[in-house]
Amino acid sequence: MPFDLNTDKVDSSLAPNVNRYFHITPPRKWEFPGVTQFPDNVGLTFNQGKLAYHNELQSLAKKQALPESVRIIAENKSRQKITKALLKAKECTNDNSINVTCENLSVGDSSNLVIGNQNRGGFAFEVFTKRYGNVQKNAIEVLTVASSSSSAAEEACNRVTPTNKSNNFIFALDQPCQTRDGNESSVNTGNDNQSNTMSDFLRQQKQLNGTLDHSPLPCAAEATANVCDHLNIPVSFWADIPKLSDSSILPEPLPSIDPAAFRELVFGTAVKALNKSLCMQDVAKMRTLIKSYNATTIGQQLDKMAANVVVEGVNDDIKVNALKLSLSRIIDCVNPKVNAVFRERLGMDLPWESISAGPSIGVTGLKCTSRRLYEDVLTASSDDKGNVTKELLNMVICRKKLELYEAGNNDREAMQVLDVLATASRLCLDDSALDVKGSMSELTYYRKIAYILDIILDDTRLDLIDGEIMSNVSKQICRQNDPLYAENGAVIMKGRRIDLIIQSKNVELSSNEWKRRVTLKQSTRQQAKNFRMNKGMLKQLLSYPLDLAERDNVYTLGMDWTGPVGYMFSVSPYQDAYVAAHQFSLMLPEYLSELRSFINTLNALYIWKQHHCQLKDIILPVIISVEKNNALANLIPGPPPSTPLDISPNAFYTPGKRRMKHAGVTVGCAPKKGSDTDSDSSP
Repeated sequence: MPFDLNTDKVDSSLAPNVNRYFHITPPRKWEFPGVTQFPDNVGLTFNQGKLAYHNELQSLAKKQALPESVRIIAENKSRQKITKALLKAKECTNDNSINVTCENLSVGDSSNLVIGNQNRGGFAFEVFTKRYGNVQKNAIEVLTVASSSSSAAEEACNRVTPTNKSNNFIFALDQPCQTRDGNESSVNTGNDNQSNTMSDFLRQQKQLNGTLDHSPLPCAAEATANVCDHLNIPVSFWADIPKLSDSSILPEPLPSIDPAAFRELVFGTAVKALNKSLCMQDVAKMRTLIKSYNATTIGQQLDKMAANVVVEGVNDDIKVNALKLSLSRIIDCVNPKVNAVFRERLGMDLPWESISAGPSIGVTGLKCTSRRLYEDVLTASSDDKGNVTKELLNMVICRKKLELYEAGNNDREAMQVLDVLATASRLCLDDSALDVKGSMSELTYYRKIAYILDIILDDTRLDLIDGEIMSNVSKQICRQNDPLYAENGAVIMKGRRIDLIIQSKNVELSSNEWKRRVTLKQSTRQQAKNFRMNKGMLKQLLSYPLDLAERDNVYTLGMDWTGPVGYMFSVSPYQDAYVAAHQFSLMLPEYLSELRSFINTLNALYIWKQHHCQLKDIILPVIISVEKNNALANLIPGPPPSTPLDISPNAFYTPGKRRMKHAGVTVGCAPKKGSDTDSDSSP
């Protein structure tokens, strides 16, 4: 077994600041059977610096099995490997009290000092004392010796004499000797002088005086006691050293950073990470800030989540989306993979079920009479086999329209339903065995749905702004974020182009996106962009002085289409953050047989319409009032304009790398059109 959790406590007079000292001498495969947690204030010695260190230390760190006050001592012939492994452990735990030390004697906090060395313990101690002199009186220094020769061990013991005992030394010498390849082996220094461990060597030395029997040394504590006895260190020496409290050996807490300043720093670091220009100094600085940052709100937790994602590495599309959304303070409850990242980072204490449901939709879709009309038309348009035919459908639609006109029925929605059925049927194929043209462009798919939207919205004051128009809200956000991007080597951006913006009197109410049949990667990228764009619009709407009773109805409903399928989602406020939630699945019929199920999509589109009409009726009167008050404020004395409550960055839009022009030639790689770093169309 690599180590024994039942190891006797080290005598407090010998080691006042170490409760237990575990001596780990692993075999080739480093294992910890049944161990899930190390106690606080332990000393750990590691032997055999193999690749297993790297993986096991990371595993222990992720399990939070390494206590904050752990001391790690490394003895290893391959100094670089173990140093990297220990640095990785320190990185995983974000714990400055873990000192990474090897033969190069890198020294951390002098009140929590560790020395580790392979074969040359005495030499290491001598170099240390010459280089650093006497450190704090109460420092703990651990000198370990894992020797492949008894002479080196003897040298170590001889070097450490009572004249050097200005501090508290703990010796863990009960380690196996090794051959050059790291295998355990006995050291043969003569027929009568074979040492299997360092304690064996000490025992042989004590046998010369006849004061030590042949019983094995069970733990590092006994080895320590024997070493003390061997060096003739008086008990009074250990008693004279003041005992330290646990708090005195831990690093001082770092000062907390202002939430707004932290958010801006995370923004800047994320820019570098996505532009592949992040350096180790940036990562180290961000780790320090993360450790000192106390997140008290959901929005601040999202900022901290973004910081952690940056320092851990943005190496796949899911993490990229999670980073961009958390930077925008949006919780994604639409994409299951991205949502899993949010649940893991934010914890399961949040009411995820209610959050994922989104806002309560306060409007209805199709009227009951309109749904009945839709179903009656399809039933009357079916042949003997129950299949809808275009000829019968067109005849029934004409007959129904004539009946409405003759009856003087002014039901506008009923006429719209008939027109939608006629339009949708023209876009459908008769036979399900026919192949749909697979190379249709994004614009082709948009036009098919746009025909239907034109019919549905023809009795409203809503404007459909399409054709890759640049959003005014995105322009404003980019102007606000530009200083952060410019400082970190990013290109200055002008805004984001949107496939369809729903607005009224130049007030943007929602963003909607289309893509042709594309890969999942491209669809996921568009998804995150659409959420962030709608969040930017919503934050603008919520900045107006709305009545408290009306604020519950202020949220955005956007659509995201990929080929003939899509979904409708909401973006709504949640405390100081925002939630993107799935509301309805959408389907554009490509065959006549799909017209029956299209009623669900049509109902969702009418909910989308009614919500935008309601949103317009809430927002426009408030904006008109604000504009008049602002005009009046220029003529007569009045209260000073209020400062926005949240002046931190709004939504995160991906910057491109800055390009320099020289002699009319652009230097650097221009981003591809539609790529994630395109200054106009990137998410």
